Amino acid sequence: MATIVKKAIRSTAGWTANQTAMEAIYGVGGYYTTLTSWEAAIPADLVAADEQWVAECYNDFPTGLADTVDIAGHTTDATRNIIVTALASERHNGVVDGGFRIKTATTFPFKVDCPYTEVSYIQVESTTTGGLSFTLKALGDYTTIDSVISISTGTNCASFYSYSGATYCAYMNCIAITSVGYGFRLLDLWSSIYNSTAVCDTGLYGFNVNNTHYLKNNVSVNFTTDYSTTPRTGSITNATHEGTTSHSFVSVTGVSMTDGVDFTAPSTGDYSIPSGSVLIDAGTDLSATFTTDITGITRG
Repeated sequence: MATIVKKAIRSTAGWTANQTAMEAIYGVGGYYTTLTSWEAAIPADLVAADEQWVAECYNDFPTGLADTVDIAGHTTDATRNIIVTALASERHNGVVDGGFRIKTATTFPFKVDCPYTEVSYIQVESTTTGGLSFTLKALGDYTTIDSVISISTGTNCASFYSYSGATYCAYMNCIAITSVGYGFRLLDLWSSIYNSTAVCDTGLYGFNVNNTHYLKNNVSVNFTTDYSTTPRTGSITNATHEGTTSHSFVSVTGVSMTDGVDFTAPSTGDYSIPSGSVLIDAGTDLSATFTTDITGITRG
């Protein structure tokens, strides 16, 4: 079994204020102030080292961690891989700016180029307003993106983007927020997108996918085109704001962005589903695939 090498992503002040407890978990000096510096310390070949590296992120950065992350150049497999996550107490719980987040004006704030990388329970935001930008960019096979909020503001942007050479990535419980671009722009093959939401002001595509992708229990709201094409056979119970749709894989229409109707308070970044929403009990049971939602609650 691989050795788990676990480190904290904390501010120096946050580490120092809790140093005894932190050293009991992560060892003496077991923290980095950026994900970039942590990534640089990862061995080039995790398979040969027989290690799994885990970054546990703390919400020590009031305006977001100004960092540009590029996870690349490491040999990995399914058990000797790279994991970036936030502890339960440091997570956003499905609310924008509610927990640990990366916020930067760079065009590619978070790139994943190593197979089997897992990213969960963090928020990533690109504040650049001009030109091409992909907030969270997956290039590695078997990348898993779970319960991530990704925000983009550029004129030709995507909150979630995957490279055409990647395969079998998984997106679940994610929220894509964009002003004028794409929620999910996925060029890879054979990926699954489950229980995810794409919202925008005047965006192009909510889910720009292809016919190898599985889509289940997703919601697209306010885009010019919510779903770019018919995805892989077996896609089911997706939703749209449009009153009518010809898509056989869409089962719920007329989703509202008005506070308290189909989302709790989208005007303040809370996209949880309130009682009375048309989205309640409208999806497919995915408990055989995963059981935890974006708030960390186990669902049956």
